[in-house]
Amino acid sequence: MIYTDCDIHMKPLVLKAAMLVFLLLPVSFLSAQQLQSVFLRDGRVLKGEVVDQTATSIQLKLPDGKVLELLKTSILRISFKDAPPPKQEKELKKTEPTPEELEAAKKLEEEKAAKLLAEQTKKDALSEEKKARQAKRQKEIDEAKRNSLELYAGTGMGSFQYQTEDYYEKFLNFVNLTKGSNSGGQFFSSPQTKAKLPLTVSARYSWNRLVLEAGGSNFRNNASMVVPGTMNTSGALVANQPSLAISSFPETYKQLYAQVSFSVYPHPKYDVRPILGYQRIWQKADNSFLLDLSPAVPGGFSVVRKEDRAVADYLHGPSFGAAFDMKINEKLEARFEVQSYSLKGDSQANLDTYAMGIGGNPGGNETTRILNHWNAKGSFLSAKLIYQWKYGLRFWVGFQSTKIQYTLQSTRAEIGTANPDPPDQLLLQQIVINSIAQSYAGATSTSAIFLGVGTAFDFKK
Repeated sequence: MIYTDCDIHMKPLVLKAAMLVFLLLPVSFLSAQQLQSVFLRDGRVLKGEVVDQTATSIQLKLPDGKVLELLKTSILRISFKDAPPPKQEKELKKTEPTPEELEAAKKLEEEKAAKLLAEQTKKDALSEEKKARQAKRQKEIDEAKRNSLELYAGTGMGSFQYQTEDYYEKFLNFVNLTKGSNSGGQFFSSPQTKAKLPLTVSARYSWNRLVLEAGGSNFRNNASMVVPGTMNTSGALVANQPSLAISSFPETYKQLYAQVSFSVYPHPKYDVRPILGYQRIWQKADNSFLLDLSPAVPGGFSVVRKEDRAVADYLHGPSFGAAFDMKINEKLEARFEVQSYSLKGDSQANLDTYAMGIGGNPGGNETTRILNHWNAKGSFLSAKLIYQWKYGLRFWVGFQSTKIQYTLQSTRAEIGTANPDPPDQLLLQQIVINSIAQSYAGATSTSAIFLGVGTAFDFKK
């Protein structure tokens, strides 16, 4: 092939152009890959390269080399990928709803709105009712708060039946029977009693829901006895001669208590409180002047005998119960209380007999001591109506009743005599006494109607 001079000169130019195109292709491709899509708020989309930016604007270099400055407030977003081509939305033919459909839709919306409104109204009413109950309850609690001291004293009419005295009388009857037909003895029965005025005092401190109370009561009897019996002054060959024992003596019942209670539902008009307490009870019968007169029978001697009989017992233990207070009006208040006792304790009877014979018999003396250990269950009931006068002064009337049922746990008898029985007979007596005496336990009871006065100090005022 023959090249002309023109061809020779064109060849280097073609090569240079080819090399230039080859070098520019990667740059063009890279530039195309670095273009960003800037979406403006007015709906336009610009493509270019972000070459600079400030706090309020950016500079965008377009593909043709022109640089635009755009405010950031006019930009919706910037994408570093090519924006997807706009989708071709198909025009959907819209059908207009009929008037009946519009009316049904409107009615449905109104029903939904009415239902939502009713539910919200109900919720609001329940919320307001709950707030009203809470406010009312808080007011009741505030009005029920207390800080006061009350003192009461009273007397009235009452009765007292002493179990331990009756127990020992039955016990002595049994002892006399075990002595044999030629020994004799009195056959005791419960003494005739005449009650004295019972007394009661109490102090009560109330602080908010807590109530502390202490007090006591005292019951007294004048007891009298006229007891027939027999006596043997000259042995088995002489018949027993009659005797008559006469006596008058006091009986007493004293009780002290301390208790605490707590309001389970404080309210200004009524109050319910469980009670935990402790009880101490003392009982005593001091028959220290009992005269026994026994005229002689043929072959016997007349005898004058004096007996000292002191019987006492002491019980103690916890108590459990409940109290209920109710304000009838501004001046009247009723209080009720019921409790159960769980007690234990001891009793002792000392019986000393001094005899003086008439007609040559020197007489003699005899000493008997009986020790018992008891368990006891008790119940207590009281009611009180209080009238609040003025100046803190109060008048009250009330009723109270107590019953304590004894159970004998153990007994020990020490029976002495001027003419002691043989040891085997004494041992037999002791065995029989321990077995029979279990059935002699009874109950102590008290009851009374009280009238009294009281005073109150309200520290809240």
